[in-house]
Amino acid sequence: MKGTRRRRAAALLCTLGISLFNALPASATESIPFLQVGGVKNGQPDPTRHHAILPPEQSLRWKVELKHGDQLALGMMVTPPEDAASIPGLARITADIIDPTGNHCVSESSDGTAANEFTQPISGFATSYVVGDTFGNCAPGTYDIVITRKGTLGGAHELPLDFTLWKIPTAATDTIATSAPPPELSMDIDNSAATLHTATTLNNAPTVHAGSYETTLHSGTTQWLRIPIAEGQRLQIAIEAPPTQGTINWAVIGPNLYPVDIEEGTNNYGETTIPYRLKLDATEVRKVTSITQEIRWGNIIEDTEFDHKGGFLAGEQNVALRYSADTPQSTTIRLALRAVGNAEPGPKLSYGVAGEAVEVSDAIRARKTSRNNQPTSPFIPIASGALLVTAILVLGMLFMLRRR
Repeated sequence: MKGTRRRRAAALLCTLGISLFNALPASATESIPFLQVGGVKNGQPDPTRHHAILPPEQSLRWKVELKHGDQLALGMMVTPPEDAASIPGLARITADIIDPTGNHCVSESSDGTAANEFTQPISGFATSYVVGDTFGNCAPGTYDIVITRKGTLGGAHELPLDFTLWKIPTAATDTIATSAPPPELSMDIDNSAATLHTATTLNNAPTVHAGSYETTLHSGTTQWLRIPIAEGQRLQIAIEAPPTQGTINWAVIGPNLYPVDIEEGTNNYGETTIPYRLKLDATEVRKVTSITQEIRWGNIIEDTEFDHKGGFLAGEQNVALRYSADTPQSTTIRLALRAVGNAEPGPKLSYGVAGEAVEVSDAIRARKTSRNNQPTSPFIPIASGALLVTAILVLGMLFMLRRR
């Protein structure tokens, strides 16, 4: 009789243990994926690009290898959902860089944030200390990269996350942007405007050059384009919108997905406004113009104004346009894009090995987006507890079988 009860108890414990293990999230039982970190290719910065889906109030985790002397740059961006609205709340994305000993190795960072409205992409960055440097006390080896989404803005939507990883090289010269104010801004747009077809995803964004364009914006949709800006130049954006209701917002994000600061803006309706927003009116044509900081490698160094830290990488700048209205509709605007200032020679980049730059092979680039969308870290405590309970149940089963 006792043997029968023990066998039944053992079977029950075994079934319960198996059920608990099977109930664990897949991300808790799979290994955290390793990602490649970009370098320099053909003398130009070549960050690796990665894509993931960021659920509400969760963290995503990856691993990278960093050796002595490396300094990691992480740029990140999330795009608002189509039905984003002006509602109370906050959206925030943060990044952490953790060395093999558990030390938090972020030297400088900027969270991507949006408050009360989600009307443009939000981007941020994290830059590590130099690995092995005594100031940061960060050890070489396998690092954890953690990106976390916080806040209620964006609701239950899973947001698309794009991010870059890059080992920061050294430059032969670090030229710092001057403190001179931006030039006088013009809201004029040429009448001979070409038609511009934007894209609804960053990867498909067309590359355009300075000029005047006509394009149609669709409410609730983020629309992308790219424009080359050389070392030492600023990007000026002018918009003319017909009578209608709503707002148009825009953002400029660098090739490495670091945010580029929009310094100044002016409009034709006399209101003090955010430099990257045009408030529309149903009774009149509205115009606005804005200009970014100077794009210059020297912006990355320590004594630069913090808002300028993101705008240090020349090349194709990503421009996001988003029209917001109370009801689904479209509006056709006139848009002028200008590269302002004299182009300067860019810095010669290297990693300190006989002045030669480290190249990222095409094979590595082809693997750079592998398995990078697993929300591992929020489930780690749950997984640990469930595994402990399972172990206790299995031990209990073995003990009862030995008593038979």
